[in-house]
Amino acid sequence: MARQISSEATEAFVNGVKFGKSNTSVIVEGKIVKLYLFGNLIAKRDSKRVWVSNAGYETNTTKERLNSIINHYCNSYTSGIYTLKGVMYIEVNENVQEMKSKMYKIK
Repeated sequence: MARQISSEATEAFVNGVKFGKSNTSVIVEGKIVKLYLFGNLIAKRDSKRVWVSNAGYETNTTKERLNSIINHYCNSYTSGIYTLKGVMYIEVNENVQEMKSKMYKIK
């Protein structure tokens, strides 16, 4: 279950509404919506596509914020971010990749 701040940030991200609380913010730039954690871009979307990134930070907070976004747009049984033996992975519709600091299209 996502923390309240992750739920609030996800709701703002999905609805394209500016948000800021603690270390998390949502910025709206025209038709592009961006989610930041500690000033690092970790998710962005336009009207049709959504991308996520750990921005090089393999932390539980990053993982939790991103999983909240992924759970909104994807099937939570076949998609998500997890860490195994110290390595972060992203799984989207059962396609698993080691997660690097680049953007991954989830929708």
